[in-house]
Amino acid sequence: MENAALYATSNQLQRRDAAVALAANLPAMTWREGERVLDIGSGSGDVTSSLLATAIPVTCNMVGVDCSREMVEFANESFGSETLSFSQMDIDKVQHPRDLFPAGFDKIFSLYCLHWIKDLPVAVKNIHELLVDGGQALVIFLASNPIFRMYRILAKNIKWSSYMLDVEDFIPVYQDTTDPAAEFGSLLSRTGFCVRKCEAEEFSFSFSNQNQLMAALKAVNPFLARVPTERQSEYLLDCVQTLGRLDTSISQGRMEARYRLLVAHMRK
Repeated sequence: MENAALYATSNQLQRRDAAVALAANLPAMTWREGERVLDIGSGSGDVTSSLLATAIPVTCNMVGVDCSREMVEFANESFGSETLSFSQMDIDKVQHPRDLFPAGFDKIFSLYCLHWIKDLPVAVKNIHELLVDGGQALVIFLASNPIFRMYRILAKNIKWSSYMLDVEDFIPVYQDTTDPAAEFGSLLSRTGFCVRKCEAEEFSFSFSNQNQLMAALKAVNPFLARVPTERQSEYLLDCVQTLGRLDTSISQGRMEARYRLLVAHMRK
């Protein structure tokens, strides 16, 4: 997921879900002018700038962080301003994150990032550390999605297996979990959060045509860059066809993806 420009134009699903979660949960937050806000996993910066920043009801100082240097550079060049900047930080790898941000943050958001994190306890601990006392956080991330089942299937296909030997490193922690909300809520509580809400919600999204689906898959597929350029179209086609055999529906070129999204709102 290093192609920032592609992601910025192919993240309609992520943007739609973030908008729904923000509309449902921002009214439950208290706000003061000039608050410090952090967006974890800000990616190409477009969602941070045009969705999150505009949804917050007060003037604030916002920082977006992402583990990808290319994403951070693209975000700063495209969306940086006096009140919005982007920095490189890996939320489950950084030690003592308050050394990077000594003042901490009043609000922390993470919109479609934490399903890529394998060490969720460390990530949650760092979010807790970065929040000031009384600060609030809202995170949304995939609990499970057919796309990850598709990855596992393709990883067993002799055509693609050599490019996907580490497939399990890219499967969400809760992909195979019966009650992900209970498990994540327990983790939040053990870390010291007061949990206002933690739910695994059923979502669906319809891609209008195969080209839109292809672009979305290409933007987030962690294995595509490993596949030789001349075989990438074949690989993406296999991705689409495999998804079509799973818990998805395709009708007149439209494909409906059904998945579970974890939404958690907590206070330090």
